[in-house]
Amino acid sequence: MTENEILEIIYPSIVTYRGNWEQMISDVRKLKLEKVSLFLTATAKPDRSRIYRQLKSSCVKFIPHVHLMSEMTDEEMTYLIKNYNTRAFTTHQEFISDFIASVYRNKIFIENSFNSDEKALSEKIRLFKGICLDLAHFFEDSRKRPIFLKMTKQALKKYEIGCNHLSVILPDGESDHLAKKDENFNYLHKLPQSYFSRYICLELINPIAEQLEYKNKIAKLLSKTWKRKF
Repeated sequence: MTENEILEIIYPSIVTYRGNWEQMISDVRKLKLEKVSLFLTATAKPDRSRIYRQLKSSCVKFIPHVHLMSEMTDEEMTYLIKNYNTRAFTTHQEFISDFIASVYRNKIFIENSFNSDEKALSEKIRLFKGICLDLAHFFEDSRKRPIFLKMTKQALKKYEIGCNHLSVILPDGESDHLAKKDENFNYLHKLPQSYFSRYICLELINPIAEQLEYKNKIAKLLSKTWKRKF
């Protein structure tokens, strides 16, 4: 893939957990962005309603990915699909039971934060669309948590990677959501292209303008090694 093609599949994000989402939406509005990802990880319903209202007055037309809060309903997902053409919802394995009856299971991907019985987990993932591969978590597991790494690799053999969360790896090998320098993304060189999807969502608490700068640098980094088209 070319650098421009890669840029098209990387999305800046409004992040609620540890992030100043109100400022992020304000920045999205000022920059007149039409495409963003949305992480609703730490929001109660009143805050989510505020987010939806503020987004309505922005230029945003496409939200390809939304990370779900466990209490979210099909009604909210319907709103996001109808208004922003959302293609992929994500959740952690511990919240699978909250969405087991959802009519949108075919749009829900389970993030690789695995920590339970491998066989039982695989059976649960089967009820959903596939895997959301958090790239930093995967890299961190490859260095520090071999059991979790094995579970993820087994799941990747069976299920589609529908989207990605992309954050940073610090010098000590830990993952984090605050990027401080370009080198925080060097780990991406070590991951096969097959682990990347059509929706690569920056899970960063950096201001939107900084996310856009990192987006450009990540695309340049990946374009050096990617050749295959999606």
